[in-house]
Amino acid sequence: PIYVDNVAPTVTFTANSVTVAEDGTVTVQCSAGDAHSGLKVAQYKLDDEAWMPIASRGLIFRPEYDLLQFTLTEVPGGERTLKVAVFDMAGNSGSASVTFTVPGGEEEAVEPEAEAEDDTEDNADDANLIADAVG
Repeated sequence: PIYVDNVAPTVTFTANSVTVAEDGTVTVQCSAGDAHSGLKVAQYKLDDEAWMPIASRGLIFRPEYDLLQFTLTEVPGGERTLKVAVFDMAGNSGSASVTFTVPGGEEEAVEPEAEAEDDTEDNADDANLIADAVG
């Protein structure tokens, strides 16, 4: 039999996925999963900045589920949007975004609001930017 994986992996933020310190340090924790071919690549993008890789906690990502953890330093004050994208071994992608506020901007800090996206079409543009990481 031939197995075809056309199911996108998932990224999930929770209400406490983002911790913001007064000095602009942002600690992020989210889960990523792919029940079919397994995770291959994870990346993040803060606002409109370039995509940056997220390292696995071990040498490789766990096949079906992994906890992604990373820290951003010196994040400017104000409202920020963080997008995390994951790719599986078959090249499918999934992503989610979270919006949070860093102290020092025009607004006071608020609780993070997680928003999952069904952005298959948007990921086509993003996938072109990071195709080297997957292939």
